[in-house]
Amino acid sequence: MEQSQATVTIPTAGQGLTDITGKVSGWLQETGVRDGLLTLFCRHTSASLTIQENADPDVQRDLETFFSRLVAEDPALYRHTAEGPDDMPAHIRAALTQTQPRFRFRAGVCCWAPGRGFIFSSTGARPIGGRWRSIFSGARLGTESLFSCYSLHLKLIPQRRIDRKTPMALKIGVAQMVADAEKEIETLSIDQALAAKNDPDVLFVDLRDVRELRREGRVPGAKHCPRGMLEFWVDPDSKYFDPDFGAGKKLVFFCAMGWRSALATQTVQRMGLEPVAHIDGGFTAWKDAGGAVEMPEPRA
Repeated sequence: MEQSQATVTIPTAGQGLTDITGKVSGWLQETGVRDGLLTLFCRHTSASLTIQENADPDVQRDLETFFSRLVAEDPALYRHTAEGPDDMPAHIRAALTQTQPRFRFRAGVCCWAPGRGFIFSSTGARPIGGRWRSIFSGARLGTESLFSCYSLHLKLIPQRRIDRKTPMALKIGVAQMVADAEKEIETLSIDQALAAKNDPDVLFVDLRDVRELRREGRVPGAKHCPRGMLEFWVDPDSKYFDPDFGAGKKLVFFCAMGWRSALATQTVQRMGLEPVAHIDGGFTAWKDAGGAVEMPEPRA
């Protein structure tokens, strides 16, 4: 039996939900374990863990709203108020959720539908500190019979509570980032994009989320690349490298409106990928101009 341990810091700012999928999945990839069972254990009595949709932030906001209505922070309702008016409500919220979710993983990734993730719930109103453990059991890459156990300690550290009503002062906004990107890259008008679609030396790359494809349809023949994986698919030194990005074709990126694709095109161009361009107005402009759209078959 082989064991490995690591410590990961998860900042909390009081009551709320935190997506920890990236930290957990990243560590799982580093272990080299391919197939097995993942167990997460939260030791804190005012916090919990759950597996939920993480693609749409409104899901987390709705969950927070629901629990605030379900478990009132009214000291008159509880005997246990030793640590403040949010103390007992935090324990109740934790009791209603999970402290030890378990999940199968294969080929180093969790076996769930797209848009799901591990969500850490800090149920008290104050920042908390604590630890929780995750255990990975499974076969290491290249080993058929050896089963290994790995544990991961995640340390929760107190932070100053953030006033959500006060917007963060950013150095540069998204609109300016897109405008700056378009000064560096080639932008195709919708007429140019329509004309280039059947060129055998051009590959259209759709950066939209898979749910957008299901809802809005897709451009026939376009390659789908999730925006979050683009840099990894482009880099020949990455284990996720996709040969389509090294085939020498001109890559034309698009998203829903042209913002994500502008930033993505700038990024891969700076990485050294050429020739590249993006479509002004994205898929929306493509549809409005009468471009071919392929709708997915209804799911059973």
